[in-house]
Amino acid sequence: NRRKLIVKHEEPQYSQLNCHGARPFTLFKSIYTNNTDRSQEYSFKTERTTESLCS
Repeated sequence: NRRKLIVKHEEPQYSQLNCHGARPFTLFKSIYTNNTDRSQEYSFKTERTTESLCS
């Protein structure tokens, strides 16, 4: 029942917080090379970094 629901918007309080730091995770990586007389190389890389905290 929503009539009895109370919503409070407060700043979070953290205790025993151990931050390890977020590291990027490679989702996709591809390297394209050209075999002509002109030297060319193209690379494409997609990374994701996610950091979350919960108590």
